[in-house]
Amino acid sequence: MHADYQGTLLDIQQAIRNREMWMRLGWSDVKAKYRRTFLGPLWNTLSLGVVILAMSVVMARLFNADLKQFLPYLTAGMVTWTMMSAMFNEGGQVFIASESLIKALRFPLTTLICSLVWRNLILFGHNLGIYALVALFTGIPVTWATLLALPGLFLVAVNAMWVAIVLGILGARFRDIPPVVSAALQIVVFVTPIFWHPEQIKGKLGFVLIDLNVFYHFIEIVRRPLLGTAPSYMSWLFALGVTLLGWTFTMELYSRFRRRIPFWL
Repeated sequence: MHADYQGTLLDIQQAIRNREMWMRLGWSDVKAKYRRTFLGPLWNTLSLGVVILAMSVVMARLFNADLKQFLPYLTAGMVTWTMMSAMFNEGGQVFIASESLIKALRFPLTTLICSLVWRNLILFGHNLGIYALVALFTGIPVTWATLLALPGLFLVAVNAMWVAIVLGILGARFRDIPPVVSAALQIVVFVTPIFWHPEQIKGKLGFVLIDLNVFYHFIEIVRRPLLGTAPSYMSWLFALGVTLLGWTFTMELYSRFRRRIPFWL
């Protein structure tokens, strides 16, 4: 199929500029999900906090680690991973879930992607409250390196956009994609240094699970600043390289199949 690069760039530009629309969509989605509940979105935060507390106590014993050192590490990793996995899971269904809207109205489809990312950033902000409490309890210092969490979070959001576009296109064409993504993420969470430290695995297996692990580097550029230290240059370079390659591939794919999405729904 002929690639419509100009139309794709216009679609993305119009969606990003119309931030009032996707910000309202994202916020309304959060409110609708927890309508008529006592705590609203904080139910998600509360459940995550309970899981983190339980896992910290158990795993600190298993790894013979100091709870006050292990708890902030696990919390920062889990809060970041929860956001990333939600973006990827929802990405496979982003166009399917908005089928009636796409067929009824003419608007930049990237608006739905921006709304998805914004919605999960809001929930990340709620979950960050868990880390704030943990940091106060364990005495994690706030340093200048802590500010590096902002560019790290920006890179995560930018990459979540192209991943959601790719998964959204594939999910609209092949309905097996959403469950496949969900199953894959359940495996990734255990083979990525979230519950365990990178130093615990060395050799060739460590090279694969850590150095070549895309998820690890994106978690690190948010987790390390939250812990008061700067991420490694390798993690920054890896994240920037994936951003460039990912958007290059996405622009090609989106340019060729953007106009076919409504027909696949």
